[in-house]
Amino acid sequence: MKRLAIIFIIVSIFLLTGCENKRDLYILPEDAKIEINNKTIEVFKSYKLYDLIGNTNMEINTKDTNIDTETIGEHTITLDLTYNKKKYKYDLKYIVKDLDAPRFIQASSSRSTLLTQVIDPCESIITGDNYDAKPNCRIDGNIDFTTLGNYNVEYVLTDSSNNETRKKLTIHVLDKYPTYNNTPSPKTYTYIENVMNTYKNDSTSIGIDVSRYQGNIDWDLVKEAGIEFVIMRIGVQTSPTETLDVDTKFVSYFEEAKKRGFKVGVYVYNTSINRDMGVKTAQFVIDNLHGEKLDLPVVYDWENWKHFNEYNISLHTLKDAYNGFKETLEKAGYESTLYSSKYYLENAWLDIENDNIWLAHYTNYTDYKGDYYMWQMCSDGKIPGITDNTVDIDILYKNKKNI
Repeated sequence: MKRLAIIFIIVSIFLLTGCENKRDLYILPEDAKIEINNKTIEVFKSYKLYDLIGNTNMEINTKDTNIDTETIGEHTITLDLTYNKKKYKYDLKYIVKDLDAPRFIQASSSRSTLLTQVIDPCESIITGDNYDAKPNCRIDGNIDFTTLGNYNVEYVLTDSSNNETRKKLTIHVLDKYPTYNNTPSPKTYTYIENVMNTYKNDSTSIGIDVSRYQGNIDWDLVKEAGIEFVIMRIGVQTSPTETLDVDTKFVSYFEEAKKRGFKVGVYVYNTSINRDMGVKTAQFVIDNLHGEKLDLPVVYDWENWKHFNEYNISLHTLKDAYNGFKETLEKAGYESTLYSSKYYLENAWLDIENDNIWLAHYTNYTDYKGDYYMWQMCSDGKIPGITDNTVDIDILYKNKKNI
């Protein structure tokens, strides 16, 4: 019994001493200095530990550690310090905040309804937020659905951090809907001859992008028309629950275009809603290229905005899906491009400053202010050799991409 008692005492002293020594690690010397520069940082921004630390006379052994900014709220990171050859620890606390307001992606500024028919305008809009999957929407103002008139109110979007965005809305309460002349306008086309005359010069190349909808193509006639590059759809997925399938015309288009000396690229129409899906989409492209070299980056085509709120994702999650796609392709030796219209580039996509951009804007002269290296200027192109349908015509700027 005496021996057990002695062992118990020794173990207790050891444990108490060990705990005391552990606590002592957090007691910094009086002449040690460590200043914290910034305890509040933005969600999803890239920070290293040294971004938070100011003047110090202590050696910080973990100063290049990445800071977790994925979740808003208070965080603690333990610093490993050295001072006069002794080891210390320091618990640095910082706060991650969401400072970005939610966005209206699609929201009409005018809605009509019939007398006594109550509507909720928030149910018909598309919204997005950098952090929240779906911001809260409410209507600020009074609407009397039992009285004819025009009611000026506002949509109000708020996220979980109480960031707010407002948009004006007019509700028209009518006794009947107006009638309109539904006579369609005459169909017009963009002819390749006019495109060549207007846009072709020493710093541009003129090309097209195609999918199975262009049917059987006479590639020799397309070549004679002056087309220099072709971007073809390699895969298509119209919802996140569907499989990603190879375009039925891809293999033949690719072989025929390469045979005739066109510069070639590929695009994949997809509905990836998280990083893992973006990675798998990239791997699908890699697998189906079978090692073929491309003259242009692989294009990520995401257009399913009308269903965006159904996917229950944030705008950050959407962009992270593309980032996963981009990084996977880079590891395989391919570049990537984000394709989108002017409207969604300006109102929905986040953090695209360092991405290759293929701009879709159907106009004679685009006023898009961001950087882009290729412009899809129409979807109603008429070109000899493509008779089953119209085709998208693209302008590539040689000073932005080496082609």
